[in-house]
Amino acid sequence: MYEIWENIWKHEKISEWNRLCQIIFEVLQRELKSFEGKRIIEAGCGSGRVSLRLAQHGADVYLLDICKEAVKYAKNISQKKKLNANVNIIRASIFNIPFRDDCFDIVWNAGVLEHFLSYEQLYALKEMKRTCKNGGSIIIMVPYSKAVFYRVGKFYQERRRRWKWGYERPFKTLRQLYNKAAIHLKREFNVGFEEQLAFIFCIPGMGRMAPLLRKLKRLLFILGIGGYLLIAIGIKLKT
Repeated sequence: MYEIWENIWKHEKISEWNRLCQIIFEVLQRELKSFEGKRIIEAGCGSGRVSLRLAQHGADVYLLDICKEAVKYAKNISQKKKLNANVNIIRASIFNIPFRDDCFDIVWNAGVLEHFLSYEQLYALKEMKRTCKNGGSIIIMVPYSKAVFYRVGKFYQERRRRWKWGYERPFKTLRQLYNKAAIHLKREFNVGFEEQLAFIFCIPGMGRMAPLLRKLKRLLFILGIGGYLLIAIGIKLKT
């Protein structure tokens, strides 16, 4: 998995901001109200685009990733935006976060846990919890199993050996994982219906259906088709 992601970060063209980044930022903004003075770590930051935006809004941000190329990209963007004063970028593993206990107000990631096996997910989540302050937020965002168009596109690409993201298992819920990690699950919801449509554009003829699917979004939601991301908002309770 490490080699796959090193290759992706080295060769993939990455925009500085996109619609999915905006959705994630707005979720964090809605849940946390203000970033000013908050100590935030993104454990498995990838490009770090959203966290760097949090830094622009006054947060003291830490970006952590095991991939050398991801860290390099995040550092380049941070320097370009002149955010070095309140941005710290570290190459390290989510399974061994190099900070003391009860260190951060918010510990979060998006698009990370789905790439690990169940026991690894729990280990990583417990490590995230360890570094979170009592009363702090632990926020996880992963692909949602009811994002049907994402799953169809993923299946199509896997069958044709075109899927480049490695092992990836969507979630129906994060409740059981949070319970095992002894994290209070405050809320769970899904967002990003339109973002999953990009996964089916590789299927011949499906690109033409996108405008119709967007118009039918409300009906499809009623029928049980969810957004691309499942989001869990957890709180570390005092023990």
